[in-house]
Amino acid sequence: MSFEEIISEIQAKPEMWCSSHKLYKNRVVKAKVWRELSAKLKVKEEILRKRWKHLKDQYRKELKKYPAIESDDWGSTWQYFNMMSFVRDELLHAPSTGSLNVSQASNTQESESTDTHSYLNDLDTEMIESVPSPLPQHSPVGSTSSQDSLRRRSNISQEMLEIKRRKLSLMEKRLESESDDANSLNKDEDYLFFKSILPYMKKLTELQKLQLRGKINDWLMEAMKQNERSGSGSSSVECMKREPKWD
Repeated sequence: MSFEEIISEIQAKPEMWCSSHKLYKNRVVKAKVWRELSAKLKVKEEILRKRWKHLKDQYRKELKKYPAIESDDWGSTWQYFNMMSFVRDELLHAPSTGSLNVSQASNTQESESTDTHSYLNDLDTEMIESVPSPLPQHSPVGSTSSQDSLRRRSNISQEMLEIKRRKLSLMEKRLESESDDANSLNKDEDYLFFKSILPYMKKLTELQKLQLRGKINDWLMEAMKQNERSGSGSSSVECMKREPKWD
């Protein structure tokens, strides 16, 4: 809901602003129109009325800046000035307030200031109401909603603690598994053998390392082929006694 929509909707209802309209003084009709506009624009009727009053007050101030001798070259910088032109004659022909004394003028300024402040508060209130609150609003002590809110927060805290406990349990199991794997490797003779030759391999050049790896792969391939050809049982045992053909 924007100011343009408010201006456009009220302009289409002359009974709301035109003093010469036959229904202008009919309060029942006006009240009905306000309710209809409130429902159509989806805004509270009180806020809608205050916004329209703000628009008229601002337009009246802009008209006071208008030169005594009208000129087509003059134009207001207020963005809604031209849109509000349909109420120009109504506001210009309204009773003049030039005869107000100093005290009345002061009261008028205070009233305008209060209206502006109230208008801004209405805007803030509407914005806050349109944003869903992430947490329940605090209710008076001892109310049911307050107890429900505390209960929900307590449940959330318990769920978070349970999640942390599960994470710790998984981490402990993972560490235990890694520890078991390390212990198993330390008992593996093949692993310990290859680990024992690492210091000597560190002294080799890159080319020598590649040659050694190639020979080891060839020896393994030859041994595996001999196992496949020998089959199982005694033949397998006899094959294990044989030495692979080294280069």
